[in-house]
Amino acid sequence: SRQRDGADAGVSAWVSASAGAGKTRVLRDRVLRLLLAGVAPQRVLCLTFTKAAAAEMARRINAELGDWAILDDAALHKRLAALLGADPPDDATRRARQLFAQVLEAPGGMKIMTIHAFCQSVLRRFPLEAGVVPHFQVMEERDAGELLEDAKAELLASAHMDDGELGMAVANVAGRVHEMRFPDLLNEISRARAPFADMLQDFGGLDGVRARIAEILDVAPDTDPAAVLQSACAEAAIDGAALRHAVGVLAEGSSGDSKRAALVGDWLAGDADRRAEGFEAYALAYLTQQGEPRKQLATKAIREKHPDVDAALRAEGDRLMAVRELLRKADLYQANSALVRLAAELVARYEARKAASGRLDYDDLIARTRAL
Repeated sequence: SRQRDGADAGVSAWVSASAGAGKTRVLRDRVLRLLLAGVAPQRVLCLTFTKAAAAEMARRINAELGDWAILDDAALHKRLAALLGADPPDDATRRARQLFAQVLEAPGGMKIMTIHAFCQSVLRRFPLEAGVVPHFQVMEERDAGELLEDAKAELLASAHMDDGELGMAVANVAGRVHEMRFPDLLNEISRARAPFADMLQDFGGLDGVRARIAEILDVAPDTDPAAVLQSACAEAAIDGAALRHAVGVLAEGSSGDSKRAALVGDWLAGDADRRAEGFEAYALAYLTQQGEPRKQLATKAIREKHPDVDAALRAEGDRLMAVRELLRKADLYQANSALVRLAAELVARYEARKAASGRLDYDDLIARTRAL
């Protein structure tokens, strides 16, 4: 009964079922019920994912219509009742016998085809409106793969000679992955070229995508981790007087206190560049390896006698946690910005090669038809 519900052409239906559960039969019955209700065969559009599925659908429909043409009245009445889930109308038997000939004689035939074939047929009829050359050719996956390989090779060669944004983006991405992984990353970008192209269009180009990434990460656009670190190590960013006082007090405490005093004091004594180089070691005076605040930053005696020292150390620890979080966000922004730049370049070079040869790939067929 659920299959019959899905086959009712009077309702919209989404059918999800495992292999062999009868999805193709539901679709076949849906088409048959449309034809039996008087819909002209050429008005029916049935789309599938593969050519084999389209051929199988056409075979099943034609086989059923052929049976209808030759079955005796009792057998045909029984077949139609099973299809409709009720006794067929009085004239249903007569109309059913005529459908096989009507489908064969329908102008252009009944449209049972793949999604890509349908899109191609539409674009062939309206090339100017769709923005494609009238004589466009459709690339098979193998041809598209060869074109992408050419685009990748050209991109890497250009990046090697480019000391500007593209070269920096490739170097940034390549520096984050193993050399054996980098080609795989380019392949993943190639497979996702359509979503990348859609994203670039939706957000108004590369700058728009970068602005969205910055918004998601809650950082300013073009945030640079090196600049963040330099700023965090500048004297103006530190409560130098309170920390130097803390160093003096800690130096008189236990061995653990004095070690922390030496680490903090050495870091404070350096200039901004030296502080940046030793930032992670300095942060570990306040934070654990996991980046959490240390439970104690001074011994109990110092905490009780000098609460201001403990408060200054706690404040610096909180500041360092915030700095490290901002550094992570800035690094994520830089990595994603570089990756999107690389993807945009690869997509642009691939699209240019397609345009020059007047060809469309399978993704283009769907995208251009949707736009039309």
